[in-house]
Amino acid sequence: MRGPCETGRRGGAGRAHEASRRPRETRRKLVEAGVVLLRRADYAAVPVAEITKLADVGLGTFYNHFAGKDELFDEAVQSVLNEQIERMSALGHADDSPVTTAAIAMHVVLGLAQSDPAVAVVVARNGLRLLDAEAALVPQARALVQAGQAAGSFTELDVDLALSLVGGSLLGGLHTWWSSPELVTPEWTVELVARVLVALGCDLGDARRASSSGLDRVSGRDAG
Repeated sequence: MRGPCETGRRGGAGRAHEASRRPRETRRKLVEAGVVLLRRADYAAVPVAEITKLADVGLGTFYNHFAGKDELFDEAVQSVLNEQIERMSALGHADDSPVTTAAIAMHVVLGLAQSDPAVAVVVARNGLRLLDAEAALVPQARALVQAGQAAGSFTELDVDLALSLVGGSLLGGLHTWWSSPELVTPEWTVELVARVLVALGCDLGDARRASSSGLDRVSGRDAG
């Protein structure tokens, strides 16, 4: 039988855990609401009251977590991009070369145009700001570049310069899809990714083969 002091300690610990969990849960709900609203063309004009209503949290709690709507929607985009990182990992094989892994990653990002077009538009519009964020795809891209350099697949290019080449090219690809979708064919996408790989130091023939294989993997044409 527990004594009153022990019961009190356990009860206090439980209340402390609940108190620390509640803000995290509230923030998660707000971000999830932000992800839903990103798919609306007028998401930036949505009032905070609508966001909190969708998240089923009190109106007054919003500014306990975010300075404003821009910050919330940036985190919502990062949340979507985090899902893409999980997809990259699921599509990878243990024996993939760094070049193939990088090609798959780039095709996953460009594939947002098909898998989540509303979010792809948001990324295309706000991508330069997202490139400054040390979250989601930025550290993932840095790790891929460094792995390729360590394996000798990429040249010893400054990593930040390499990230600018990769990020700018992918954002340009998404912007082309947004502004001139008729231009974005599978062949065009394969060539874009291949040329980025060449800029990182790959042979053009190898880069095209890796890009084509990566697109097959992402599109499901490669069952291996």
